[in-house]
Amino acid sequence: MNSKVKLGITSAGVLIAILVALLIPSIRTSSDFCLIESGIKAEFVSGAEAYINQRGYIQDGTRIDEKGLCERLNDGFPNSVRVYSDNQDSVLLTVAAKLLVLILGVGLTLFMRSRLASKFEGLLETVKSRATNASSGLSGKALAGILVGMGWSVVSLIGILVSGRYPFYRTMDRSFIWSFFPGVQFPQKIIFVNIPYSIVDLLNKRLPIQIYFVDVMTVAVVVVSVLLLARVANQSILLKVCGGLIAFHVFLGFFSLIGFLTETNFRIIDAIRYHGFGLIIPVGSLLLMIDSLGIFKAKSGHAVGVVGQPPTEPTGQFVAPQGNSPILVSTEPLFFVQLMGAGDRLFSIQELGQMAKTRTIQSSTLVQHKDQGYPVAASTVPGVFSSRQYVTTLLLSFFLGGLGVDRFYLGQTGLGIGKLLTLGGCGIWSLIDLILIAMRNVTDVDGKPLA
Repeated sequence: MNSKVKLGITSAGVLIAILVALLIPSIRTSSDFCLIESGIKAEFVSGAEAYINQRGYIQDGTRIDEKGLCERLNDGFPNSVRVYSDNQDSVLLTVAAKLLVLILGVGLTLFMRSRLASKFEGLLETVKSRATNASSGLSGKALAGILVGMGWSVVSLIGILVSGRYPFYRTMDRSFIWSFFPGVQFPQKIIFVNIPYSIVDLLNKRLPIQIYFVDVMTVAVVVVSVLLLARVANQSILLKVCGGLIAFHVFLGFFSLIGFLTETNFRIIDAIRYHGFGLIIPVGSLLLMIDSLGIFKAKSGHAVGVVGQPPTEPTGQFVAPQGNSPILVSTEPLFFVQLMGAGDRLFSIQELGQMAKTRTIQSSTLVQHKDQGYPVAASTVPGVFSSRQYVTTLLLSFFLGGLGVDRFYLGQTGLGIGKLLTLGGCGIWSLIDLILIAMRNVTDVDGKPLA
């Protein structure tokens, strides 16, 4: 395993080094020269002897490549001399820079591959353990909906990267197949209320790569889908976030279609091509997920914490007193805590929860059930820590915090909608949330610390 990981890291490092070297632009060198626009008498100018004719003049149209002489002529005859700068690609410097980056990249990869391999294996084990504890009961329809939504988002992003994001009146120049993969179709108005131009202009700002700010919503679908398929966090919450993002695409696409029909002279068939076809796949993805989202299901008396899994049965043992029917006597689990000063004291789940809130114990703190012979991490004990993962929340806050996805993931729907409508408080709210999450000062909707 270790040799395969090292080989993979080495290959990836070499490929990245080659890619970075190829992306380095050509290095340009500049050289100054001056052009004599009208004849000047420069027989007393030092160094100008080679350019002076028999009459003591430098003829107009003469090019001089000596920088020092150009400066002297420009100082003495500013109205007759014009200085230019000639930029040229330096093949030697460009090749040297590319080779230097390539050598440094390959050398750094070879130097760090053992350390990176051990880190990667540790991360892989962590992901496996979290995947075991994460809810894995996705139904077949939900899984199909996730795959369809993620595939649609990926193809839409590829189309935007390859052929750019075009407004509806230029989509006729694109291939017919791209009509099904438009990404976010942001409308100019909702019903009869025009969206402020400042918001439209902001969403159409181009990011450093080919995609635009509005396309972050499509990227969010891909990120959340990957987290769902990797099973590194609570699937019930992530499934609702994924469904909400796809529903947002459908919502915007529907109003774009309505706006197109009410404001242009195009035929209905044109409206269907330019905006209707782009709704087919996300609507299908959403319909596949609706059954597992539980939106239209009546709430039962038992809480179902995992998608597709039965409710948790009450724990305890039956005792039959004389003359009475058997009754259920609750047996509350008690745990030893491997903590300085805890000794042999037994702690209940409620006490462990309070210790987690006050940071007396961490998610990695080992606890041992009084009837078991081996310790486990405190995060695996139900009811102590949140089912939401700290790393997942931090990544969502970093990449998608401006859209409120981190708050949606924590179950705080109101705060998530507030961040989405204000674009993360113009970045300020997103930054504050990122800092708070990094410092573990944020809890989930139930007030439990993140695992």
